[in-house]
Amino acid sequence: MERVSEVVIVPPVLYDKKEPLKVEKVVGDPYDDVWDALRYALYSHHEPEKKPLEMRVQDRLNAIVKGDEARGIPPDPTTAMVQYQRIMREEREDEEPGYYGGGARRRIQQMRRRRGRR
Repeated sequence: MERVSEVVIVPPVLYDKKEPLKVEKVVGDPYDDVWDALRYALYSHHEPEKKPLEMRVQDRLNAIVKGDEARGIPPDPTTAMVQYQRIMREEREDEEPGYYGGGARRRIQQMRRRRGRR
């Protein structure tokens, strides 16, 4: 069985001159809806990618080290090192997937024990 590419099956279309992200409507063209569905699928599932953990932590630490002279906050590398563990914990908590289901109280207690809190 020969496999045919989808690009060959759906013929090329003209872009709409008023709205470049849309295709021009052609009366009686059976592929009009296919192009619209493809466009909706592509644009509806776009999510910005989250920075890696190390980069997020580094950005937050750099903000503390540099300070904010406009608000009167001096540069402070000592505070950055003291807050490093807190920043790591907060960023890791953001990465943990949420769980929806029964027994939530028990799971919350288990997570707190793993993190060293009660």
